[in-house]
Amino acid sequence: MIIGQELPVSEHANALHTLAAEGRMGRYLIGLQVADVLHETPSSFWSVAVESPDQPRVMYIWLIYPMVDVQISEARLEQAIVEQLHKYVFVAMGKFPTFDTFLGIAMPNAKATRTSRAYCLAQRNDWTQEMQLESEKLSARENIFDHIETTVAVISAAI
Repeated sequence: MIIGQELPVSEHANALHTLAAEGRMGRYLIGLQVADVLHETPSSFWSVAVESPDQPRVMYIWLIYPMVDVQISEARLEQAIVEQLHKYVFVAMGKFPTFDTFLGIAMPNAKATRTSRAYCLAQRNDWTQEMQLESEKLSARENIFDHIETTVAVISAAI
């Protein structure tokens, strides 16, 4: 199931337009980054922040969720996925202030049997100092992107 089916079509269109605006090579490069975390240990969440190769100021936040006990209902699973995705996107908005648009996408680990997916599109329009402090606290409290200082560090580590 894809979460957010109750949202207006325009919400879905905006998110899909962001990803569709990437060129073929850009989508390929993004896919390479995602493939690395899709096959990680399926016992915990994995994430990666990927700068758009084609669209300045756009960042993709990929959240790969772990294997989930079959006793967990789909509704509870999807609620948890959305909550986690929003946290990761919010922290990314604080960590990467040079970006305006954040497309968060959550999907299962490659070994998982569940198939729920979620996305959220966020704009960093009116970012306040309070939001920045809350983002930093959340990052520290839940170890979300706590190893990343700037996108320069990510690029340097990849080279």
